[in-house]
Amino acid sequence: MAITTTPLPNDLAFNMTKESIANLTLSENLRSGPARIYGFDIDNTVAASSANWLKVFNSDGKGLTVGTTTVDLLWPVKASSVVDLHVPGGLYFNVGVSLFASKEGGKTATAAPDQNMAVHLITKE
Repeated sequence: MAITTTPLPNDLAFNMTKESIANLTLSENLRSGPARIYGFDIDNTVAASSANWLKVFNSDGKGLTVGTTTVDLLWPVKASSVVDLHVPGGLYFNVGVSLFASKEGGKTATAAPDQNMAVHLITKE
């Protein structure tokens, strides 16, 4: 887990949170509490040979088990690609934002990505 949060230079109080090594290990509570997500940038260009799935939870990570907890947001990312998602009204996570990545869709999680993905979130608390 390598998480950094940077306030964006604007008067609207947006932040960019980056998880640079999204993999089968759960990244817990990225924003330290509730957050509204306005955009995702999911980079899978390092994993040239395999598609992966980003799995996001409305959770602070406590009691969350990789591979068994129901996923709140699931997004496929093709091999050697970047996915940009823009959510004009935002998605509100009232508990927290936790995530991980795997090769399988759904809540299944037994195979880690061949290479870590980088995930950028544009958020506002």
